[in-house]
Amino acid sequence: MHQEAIEREKQVLRLSIGQVETNVAAFERKCGTHDRTSLFGRVDDMQLIEWEGEEETLARLRPRLQRLEEIQVEPQ
Repeated sequence: MHQEAIEREKQVLRLSIGQVETNVAAFERKCGTHDRTSLFGRVDDMQLIEWEGEEETLARLRPRLQRLEEIQVEPQ
């Protein structure tokens, strides 16, 4: 039971990470960079805020997935 819950959570995290990575990649293709300071004045402030939020989301999701992948559930 516990293993199933962990696997479901890992699947949700993988899907979430994939979607966020797609969003980040689309932004970076459009703007040609991922350097925050070089984006000032070149992109709309809201776009910059959204991109930063996506980067922060990735920074939180990736370690969480890694921790879940390290869990070993002992058979009962």
